[in-house]
Amino acid sequence: MRSLKSFLIGGIIAALGSAVLLGSIYWFKVYTPVVMTNEKIVVDIPQGSSAYSISKRLEARGVIDSARFFYYHVKLSGAAPKLRAGAFLLSPGYSSAKIADIPQNDSGAANLVRVTIPEGYNIWDIGDVLQDKGLVLSKTFSDYAHKKAKYDFQDEFPFLKDIPLDTVEGYLYPETYYFSPSSSVETIVRAMLRQFATTALPIWESAPTEPASPKSRFSFHQILCVASLIEKEARVRSEMPTISSVFYNRLKKRMPLASDPTVVYAHGKSYKKRVYYKHLKIDSPYNTYRNSGFTPTPSASMGKKAIQASLTPANTPFYFFVANKDGTHTFTETYRQHLNVQNSR
Repeated sequence: MRSLKSFLIGGIIAALGSAVLLGSIYWFKVYTPVVMTNEKIVVDIPQGSSAYSISKRLEARGVIDSARFFYYHVKLSGAAPKLRAGAFLLSPGYSSAKIADIPQNDSGAANLVRVTIPEGYNIWDIGDVLQDKGLVLSKTFSDYAHKKAKYDFQDEFPFLKDIPLDTVEGYLYPETYYFSPSSSVETIVRAMLRQFATTALPIWESAPTEPASPKSRFSFHQILCVASLIEKEARVRSEMPTISSVFYNRLKKRMPLASDPTVVYAHGKSYKKRVYYKHLKIDSPYNTYRNSGFTPTPSASMGKKAIQASLTPANTPFYFFVANKDGTHTFTETYRQHLNVQNSR
């Protein structure tokens, strides 16, 4: 009888010990930050996100070290249904308890600057947007993105090593971002490169690889060069695969790509209402009237549809297109047909 009683008491003590240990671990994990740092990261939580998907997102951004533990914490504490969508300024230096508290009580953008980068913008355009928002001087941003960012981030984003020039043109993904007013130029560029890696790389990785596909013949960087032309030329998204086919048909025949946006880019601009013959004389590797083949880098940031169109062009006999007043294009097979369309305007 005494041995049974001793056994029960021992079991109770062991159970209590385990409970205390688990409680200590739980307290440590909830109230101790991942690392001691003042670095802050903008984490965007989309509408309709579940508590588990939020936990995974926080882990992927390096704010927490365990999505599973964070998920258990918000479920046990009753915080799970209170987590809201928005852009939140978080830090690996915050405890899980504090991180769980912010999406419940913060507005999601109160202390952040909302910046929308449209598709088709180049580095100079992006710099102008950031300057208008009071974040960084346009020249500071463009100088950094054109000359230094590649080398600062190529270990973090290995795809940058394949860029033949110093610039990261075309790799700053067009999206809506939320930045702290004190964000550094490095923080801003990192966010855009991270979004590119998250959005553009999976499109490339899942693209078809049959012998006739662009992926089987050209590099990712070259695909992006064509995608940037598609982005700049297309006003109607449904025409993107057809415009893509024109450029690849020209490449196959070793014809110049002859795209006006590349001439505009060669002049250090984003947009010209009209490109005249005098503009075509500029001596630049981006001038696709004077040089055949690909441009050295993309000439703008492109969205998902342009990248998809570059990887999956339509099968057409077209080599030329002329813009119509409604934003569509008239596509033709021969140069004579092309001239006839131009002369009929």
